[in-house]
Amino acid sequence: MVFTTHNQEIHVKTDFNSLQFCPSIHLTSFIMTLSRNRHEFRPILPNIQFVRDILVSDHQFICIDYYREVHVLKIIGDQVQSYEKVNPSFFNKATLIPGSSRLLVYDYEEKHCIYEYNLQASVEILDVGLAYINNIPIIALLTNDADNVCKLQVSDYKSETSPRLFYHSLQNHNERCFLYNDLKSAIVVCIKKEEHRITVTKIDRILGRDDGSLHKELLDYALPEEYPNYYFVQTRFRKVDKTLICIIKSWDENYGWGMLIITISVETREKMAYQQDHRYQDLNQIYADDFYLYTWQKEKDGYESNHAYSVQCYKFGDSKHQTQLVQVIPCDHWEGIVCKINLSSSGMTYDSQIKHSTLNMPREQLNECWREEDANVIKMFERQEKEIFLLENGNHRAVREL
Repeated sequence: MVFTTHNQEIHVKTDFNSLQFCPSIHLTSFIMTLSRNRHEFRPILPNIQFVRDILVSDHQFICIDYYREVHVLKIIGDQVQSYEKVNPSFFNKATLIPGSSRLLVYDYEEKHCIYEYNLQASVEILDVGLAYINNIPIIALLTNDADNVCKLQVSDYKSETSPRLFYHSLQNHNERCFLYNDLKSAIVVCIKKEEHRITVTKIDRILGRDDGSLHKELLDYALPEEYPNYYFVQTRFRKVDKTLICIIKSWDENYGWGMLIITISVETREKMAYQQDHRYQDLNQIYADDFYLYTWQKEKDGYESNHAYSVQCYKFGDSKHQTQLVQVIPCDHWEGIVCKINLSSSGMTYDSQIKHSTLNMPREQLNECWREEDANVIKMFERQEKEIFLLENGNHRAVREL
């Protein structure tokens, strides 16, 4: 381990196996600080797991970068004075801005955005949503203050002063907030783990208008009791039929990954739910738009099967028609897979088009199976990956890496 205090760097070799013989310490992993006055190490954060990185600023902040959230500790006089966390998405990567008290967090999986946090603020930032509404950049902050009150703040970022358009206390302790380019409302999501329920609420008047009601509960859904305590929530708003699409991935260490897709009419509040059992060791999203969801999945109990992997395509329903699993493409993991998904550029509903082949094949056969443009892209990645996903929209082509 390496500890730094002012301009002095101290290297400490710690034998964690010896800790089990100390009756006063029962920690498998922890972070410690060095006291300048008493020259001793002191644990400040016990039982930490799945840490990507530990960042130390020159403004008395320690940031522990987990995959799903970032914990921020403020150290004053060798003591932890405050503890906060930020979790813009499930997949984050953090870095501190030198010479300041600001933190940058990159969401590299869901929203593909960079968030900037002022670490001197006295509130816990739960989530951030942003969109261009009426061609104006709008940002929503879901926060939890010192009194444990959940609040939603919406601001206009068109000008340098960033005027606040909306500020309101919420009844539930919500966890996620979302904005959409085509909806002049915010969506907040609350997962009541003890009650096994999820609520989705539409918040109107976020642009400063005084007419109409403020809250409209779109969903109060009872989750199955066997659902675990961790959830990953993603939403989309489909303008063509005013449908809110909620994708809820859940993880249970005994059962694996599962998925729940709920489609809700924001006008009538009618809904349809599609549930997939927790039977997957991996459940990764390749691509999603307003009509289809493409995933790369691995059966949890398929270690000895070459065909435990598959590409699956789901067609989103609406408030009257259930989401459907429309295509399953099994894959031999050792042979690899090349999968090309043709996307529509019309903005209207379209039929899913997926072309696929094994990756492990002679060059001559690869050139015969794929057209020249695709074959050249495949050759660039074939030595690095066992799964190559090509996304094509007209003349535009991209490679999706999982």
